[in-house]
Amino acid sequence: MKRFWVLICLLILLSSISANAFVTDNTAIDQAISIGYYDQDPAYLANLMPLSKSDPSWNAFVREHSRWTGQANILTGLIHRAWGGAIYIGVPKSADEARNLALSFLNTNIGLLKISTEDLVLVSSRHGGHHWFVDFKQQYRGLDVFGSMISVRISDWGNVVLFQCDYLPGINISMTPALTSLAAQNSAAFGLVSSVRKTSEPSLIVLPLPGADRFDYRLAYQTNVTTDQPACWQTIVDANTGHVLYRKNIIYYETVDGYLSGKIFPTTPFDTLITLPFEYHNVRIAGLDTLDTDTQGFFSADVPDSLLRRLDLSMSGLYVKVKDSTSTQPALVDTIAPGDTLHITWATPQASNDERNVYYHVNVVHDFIKAIDLEFVGLDFPLPAKVNINSTCNAYWDGASVNFFAAGGGCTNTGEIADVIYHEYGHGITDYQYRPLSPSGAQHEGWSDYTAASITNQPLIGRGFYTSGPDSYLRTVDNTNRYPENWTGESHNDGLIIAGALWDLREALAPRTSYCDSLWNFARYGHSANYQDYLVDILEYDDDDDTLYNGTPHWDQIMPAFDLHGIHPLDIITISHQPLGDTMDTSNPYQLTVNLSFTFTPPNRDSVFVNYRTGNAGPFQLIQLTPTANPNEYAGAIPAQPLGTLVEYYISVVDISGRVITNPVTAPSPTFFFIIGQPTTQRADSLERASSWIVGATGDDATAGVWTRVDPIGTYADSVPHIPYQPEDDHTPAPGIYCYITGQQPTGNPDNGANDVDGGKTSLTTPLYNLSAYDNPIIEYFRWFTTTRNVDDTFEVQISSDGGTSWSPVEILTSIENSWVRARFLVDQVISQRSQVKLRFSASDKGSGGIVEGGVDDLTFYSITLTSVGGERGRGLPTSYALHENYPNPFNGRTEILYDLPKSSDVTLSIFDIAGRLVFQNVTPNQSAGTHSIIWDSHQAGHDLASGVYLYRLQASDFSASRKMLLLK
Repeated sequence: MKRFWVLICLLILLSSISANAFVTDNTAIDQAISIGYYDQDPAYLANLMPLSKSDPSWNAFVREHSRWTGQANILTGLIHRAWGGAIYIGVPKSADEARNLALSFLNTNIGLLKISTEDLVLVSSRHGGHHWFVDFKQQYRGLDVFGSMISVRISDWGNVVLFQCDYLPGINISMTPALTSLAAQNSAAFGLVSSVRKTSEPSLIVLPLPGADRFDYRLAYQTNVTTDQPACWQTIVDANTGHVLYRKNIIYYETVDGYLSGKIFPTTPFDTLITLPFEYHNVRIAGLDTLDTDTQGFFSADVPDSLLRRLDLSMSGLYVKVKDSTSTQPALVDTIAPGDTLHITWATPQASNDERNVYYHVNVVHDFIKAIDLEFVGLDFPLPAKVNINSTCNAYWDGASVNFFAAGGGCTNTGEIADVIYHEYGHGITDYQYRPLSPSGAQHEGWSDYTAASITNQPLIGRGFYTSGPDSYLRTVDNTNRYPENWTGESHNDGLIIAGALWDLREALAPRTSYCDSLWNFARYGHSANYQDYLVDILEYDDDDDTLYNGTPHWDQIMPAFDLHGIHPLDIITISHQPLGDTMDTSNPYQLTVNLSFTFTPPNRDSVFVNYRTGNAGPFQLIQLTPTANPNEYAGAIPAQPLGTLVEYYISVVDISGRVITNPVTAPSPTFFFIIGQPTTQRADSLERASSWIVGATGDDATAGVWTRVDPIGTYADSVPHIPYQPEDDHTPAPGIYCYITGQQPTGNPDNGANDVDGGKTSLTTPLYNLSAYDNPIIEYFRWFTTTRNVDDTFEVQISSDGGTSWSPVEILTSIENSWVRARFLVDQVISQRSQVKLRFSASDKGSGGIVEGGVDDLTFYSITLTSVGGERGRGLPTSYALHENYPNPFNGRTEILYDLPKSSDVTLSIFDIAGRLVFQNVTPNQSAGTHSIIWDSHQAGHDLASGVYLYRLQASDFSASRKMLLLK
C-alpha cells in the first residue's frame, strides 16, 4: 500500500489549541494542512491492538499484578495504555514525591516498557480529584520528540491504577538541518491566503511520521504563523526539504453567552433586561487601593477622613476584563461619601448590553468550574474579553481571550447570549487543564457544549443566536449521535458525540447532576486525546477500590450512556466457539463449549444460551449454557437428532449493560449449522485451472491490490514478523498452488504493503451456477482477510439469485482473520431462487494508512437430503393466524419475526418507530399457509436508527396484530 504519512496531534506549545468555531470558518479550513488521524478520526483506533498474550514481559507483569489489560501501539510494538488492579508504590505528599514515585515505577518496569528513563523530561505533576497525574515527554539528544507521552496515574491511596507509554523507539537521525531558521519561517507561511503579521522563532523537534506499519523520524522546525484572518497557524516544516507537514489554526471560534453585573440578559438578547449584582468587580476609589466586590456585589473600605471621594469603574474584575473593539470603552464615574451606601448600576450609556452581559456571565462560568474543582487556578486572573468585534455570526477563544462579534448578517450579538459565553470560556478551562498538551478538537467542542448545557440545565446550545427569535438555536447535546457512524471530521459535529454521552450520563445520575460535572472535569486530567481513553479516565475517577475489573459505583449509569453514543473502552464480550461438525451420531447429545473473554463488560451468567432449531424453519429453541470449572467457559448440549436432520444454531449472551452479543455476529441468519449425516459434494472449484471468474464490478474504485489468480507470495508485519499479511500458500493441498488474492506482492520488494488494496473496493465474482436441482444446498469456501485498521476496512461476501442484478449479504468482516478460514452457509437461509446463483467477494480499503489483503480458495457446493424436519414443521399447518414475539428481544441489529398463516394470504409486515414513522415494510402476495419468518436488519433501514422501542404489525387477509421490540445499540 502506498505510504500515507499522518501526524500525531499531541499538544506541544503552551498555546496549542485546534480551530473550532460555533459556525465553521471555511476559509481557515481551506488553508489548513490537517491529518485526521491525530484529531481522532476513526483511523485513530487502527494503531491500537490488545496487548499480546505472547509477550513474555507482559505475561510476567500480569502474573504478578492480576486483572490488568490495555492496548499496544502496532507501529511501535510498545504499550499504549494499561490499567487494572491496584499496584502499591507509596502515598505521594507533594508533586515532587509523585514524580519520584512515578520514575521509580517506570524504572522497575523498564523491561516491560522498553524505554530509557534518561530520555524523559517532566511535563507536569499535578493533583486532581483523588489522583496524582504525572506526565513526562521524550527527548532525543535534547530535542522534544513530537507525540511522546509517558504517564503514571497514582491514587491518593498510593496505588498505580493506570500508566501510558507513548514512547518512540529506534530514533537515529542527523541533527543538522539543511534549512536555516529563516528559511523555515518563509516555508511556514507558504500557501496562506491572509497577510502574515508575524512568525515566531522556529524550534527544532523530532517528528515521528506514522506509516502503514512503522514510524519514519524527521528533523523538523515548529513555529507559529499569525495572520490577519484572524488566525494563528501552528506549523511544522521539514528541516531538510522545507515541506509544510502540518498546519493547524490554534484560534478557537465559538459561540459565547454572558451577563454583566447590572442590567443583563438572563439567556438571550430577546429577554427583558434584569438587574443583578456584579461580583469580583474592581472598584477604584481615590486615595485607596483597588477594591473588589464580593459575590453579592458589595464592597467596603476604611478611610481616614469624611471627605467625598471620586469612584471610577471600568468593566474589569478579578476574573475578566471587558474591552470594546471600538474606541469607546465602558466607564462609570461617581462620588462616594463616608457613612453612605452608594448604589451603582451599570446601564446604557455607561456600558453597552454586550459589555455588561459578558462580564456577568464570565463570572458565572468561573464560579461553576471553581465549585467543581477548587484546585484549578488556571483562569484565576483578569481574562481579556473583547466585544463588539466588527464581524458577525461567531465568537471564539484564541488561547488568551474570549471574543464576541457584533450583530448582523441575520445573527444577534454573540456577547449577549449566555450559553455562547459559557461555551467559549469552556475552551479556556480545557486549554488550561491540558497545557502544554491538548485534546482532540472534537473533545474541545463537546466539553464546551457540555459546560454551557450543565450551567443552563438544558441541552440547547446557542439559544437566540439568530434574529428570527428566541427559539432559534444551533445544536443540542440531547442527541443520539454515535461514533464512528456520525463522525465527519468537523469538530462541532463530532463534539456532539461526547457531549451527548455526558448529557445522557447527567440525566441518568439525576438528581446528583453535580457528580456528573465532577466526572466530566476530573477525568480530563488524564489528558486523553480520544473518546475511548476519556471513558476509561471517567471510570478510574468513579472507581472506589483501585480495581476496574469489578466495576465502579456508577458503572450502570456510565457505560450505557457512553455505549449509546458508540463509545466503549475497546472492550466488549468476545464469544469464542469451535463450530460443531457434521456427525453420524443419532444417539448422544451434541456437546458444545464456548469461551467468553472480557475486561470491563462481564456477561450476565444466566444469559448464555445456545439457540437451535431443526429443519431450517420455525422458531429457535433456547438451551442455557452453564459455567464449567474453567474460567469463563460455558457448556451445554443440543439433543440427539435422527439421521438426515439439519441443525442450525448460534450462541447469544447479554452483558451487564444490556447488549446482546451473538456468534456468528450475523445471527439469527446466517447461523452455524451441522448435519446428522453426510452431505453430498455436487461440484468443487479449487481454482487450480482458470475459469470464468470475473474481476471488477460496478462501483469498484481501488487504485491497487485488484483481485488476481496467482501462486501467492507471502508478506509479514515488520514489528511482529510471525504475523502474515498476505498468504504464502493457497489453501488447496499439494500439488495445488493457485488461489485468488488482492494483488500479488512484487518479487523481492521488501515493502509489505506494495500491492495491497488501496483507495477503495475491489470485487471478484464467480461464474453462474444453477443449484435448483440440489436438496438444501450448502456453499463452502475458504477466505483470508488482513486489515491493520479494525475500523472501516471490510471483506464482504454476497450472493445473487438473479445472475448478479441484485445482491444479498452473506457475511461482512471488519477485523483481521489472517489465515485460511472455512466458511459455509445454507443457501436457502439467504435467497429463495437458486437457478441463477453467483457469489461476489469484495475487499475494501475505506480509510488510509493501513494494509488490506484478501484471499479466496476452494469453493465447494454440497447438498443434503433431510429425512427429519423436526422443530415447528413437525406440528403441521397452523390452525389460526398468529404473530409471535421476535427473537432475540432486546436485539442489537438483527432479529427474527415469526408468524403463522392457516391459509394462503396476502401478507404485509410493517415496522414503525415509537413516533409512528414507518421504517420497514415487506409485502408478500398470496403467501402459502404455514409458519414463516423474516429477518430484519436495522442497519439496512436506509438511515441510522436510534436505540428504543419499535412496533411491528402483521396484516394478513382480515387479520391484524402488533407487538413491541427493543433495539439496543
